[in-house]
Amino acid sequence: INNLHLFAPLNHSNHNYGTHEQSIWFHIPVVNRSNTTRWTLDIAFAQLEQVEFYLVQNGAVLAHSKQGKLQGNQMARYPSFHFDMPQAQPSDIYVRISSPYQIILAPLELQSSGHFHRTLHPDQALWGIVYGRLLMLLLYNLVLFTVTKDTSQLVYLGVVFTAICFELIWSGHSQFFFNNALTKWVARHADTGFILSTL
Repeated sequence: INNLHLFAPLNHSNHNYGTHEQSIWFHIPVVNRSNTTRWTLDIAFAQLEQVEFYLVQNGAVLAHSKQGKLQGNQMARYPSFHFDMPQAQPSDIYVRISSPYQIILAPLELQSSGHFHRTLHPDQALWGIVYGRLLMLLLYNLVLFTVTKDTSQLVYLGVVFTAICFELIWSGHSQFFFNNALTKWVARHADTGFILSTL
């Protein structure tokens, strides 16, 4: 942020960022012409390792947030920056993404905080249905194994359990609900976990 004068736009139109050892920066110039002052900028991709948000006006940082799956201080399952934007005054939002071990996808969306929370509730409800169905399958196969003693049910149990773990990691819920050293280690090695789960 102290070297804003060094920023230069990309000289091509390819927005496939792939994997990078160095950080990638995004610059979003904004002017709030509405009556809403509370805003949210989110990146609906839970696998980004480190994300930093800056709201800058006249060279001064008005708001800053450090998030990502390795940080453990997110308000949602994916990075979301909540801030107050001054009305009718030009501001700049800078986003720094560092994710050397995961592909960088950055679906940035700026919306009012009220709208963000309204869309978050259906998202949580749908994920609740997904996890509920998977847990029902897990219990069903566990009961079948208990009754029939058929060892092939253990394979189904393993498949369903792996699917639950896969969804917890991919969706970002494992870091959101179980923020500890183990989940951070799993998050850093998520690519290996995805390969093993598909096998």
